[in-house]
Amino acid sequence: LDKLIGGGRVTQIKADIEGFEMKLLDGAKDIITRQKPKCTICVYHEIPHLWQVPLKLLEYNPDYKLYMRLHEWNFLEVVCYAM
Repeated sequence: LDKLIGGGRVTQIKADIEGFEMKLLDGAKDIITRQKPKCTICVYHEIPHLWQVPLKLLEYNPDYKLYMRLHEWNFLEVVCYAM
């Protein structure tokens, strides 16, 4: 995303990309660090993403407030929100 967007303004990142969320965050490091867009990132595709995604977001921008939300009763859809 950093290369694709360049210097453009990003206000939100939303991702449900079947386990590639960490790669997305790595590719958006500069955007997250400098612009602090709101993020909605699915963390249920791989169990380690439950903690890796929030930690990565805070590593790139410690000013985020993080929220985790369960969207299905069977624990199959957990989403991390960074504001």
